[in-house]
Amino acid sequence: MMTDEEALAALKAHPDSFVVWRDDTKTVARIFPLGPDSNRFEMLAKLSDDYGGPVSGRFVEPGEFTVDIIDRWREKDRESEAQATAEAAANAAIKPVPLENQLKRLAACGITLDDGVTVDDMLYSFDRDAYESEPFGLLLFILGAEVEREPWGRPFCSRVWNFDTECIYQTGDYVRIVTRLWKVAGQPELITNVADFVDLQSGKAWLKYSIDGNDRDWTVEVNDDWAETLTLSYVMDDIERDGFRFYSKNNGQAMILYYLDAGTAAEINELSNNSLQPVIPG
Repeated sequence: MMTDEEALAALKAHPDSFVVWRDDTKTVARIFPLGPDSNRFEMLAKLSDDYGGPVSGRFVEPGEFTVDIIDRWREKDRESEAQATAEAAANAAIKPVPLENQLKRLAACGITLDDGVTVDDMLYSFDRDAYESEPFGLLLFILGAEVEREPWGRPFCSRVWNFDTECIYQTGDYVRIVTRLWKVAGQPELITNVADFVDLQSGKAWLKYSIDGNDRDWTVEVNDDWAETLTLSYVMDDIERDGFRFYSKNNGQAMILYYLDAGTAAEINELSNNSLQPVIPG
């Protein structure tokens, strides 16, 4: 364990460092200076050593050091702990809501299970308590997925989509995305003549379609197998109309997409602790 004075002196001498931080005592356990050949994954592996209590790692970049850096770390930890405590208290106060009641509330908002999909299909993926202990949280997620048993390929709800943006491998993938977007919007006749080209090796891709009598021809940036979200935001902007917009529920590298008017989005947000946000700001 290092005193604050020792830690500050070491950080001042080596402004590019990896700091092992004792989470319980909020003190510096050890500092490893970094060089041009340092492997950050090897630094993280040092967290498995015995420091006498729970630890986490912090990389300090050149220029980040100030004499109050340790105090700022402590204050940030306290704020995070206070937020976690508040969230835990809020979750503890949540009253379970039967899954069927949640589905009825969403049905009143126009979000329903596809024909042939049942509550039993939902309970095959997660148990009832998982849905009911955090009302609408898990439900708004699972509606964008597919039923996890035969017959395969059945969305829980075609008007909701769990869009994983790491999904571009070949020609046809952007056509598939555009097709799924108009299904979420419930407007199958809106976009026509959809075509694309994808070549990851050459770094070339494009997307074309017609909408409202206008032809769109987008050059798409290639970034490994990640979908180019800027171009897709243009597609969504083309689709949005009559007060309806695409909203998303965060799901890591994916997003759960809904197509709603502002009033319906506000109603669902009231049920779900503001879980939906517009995909396109403004």
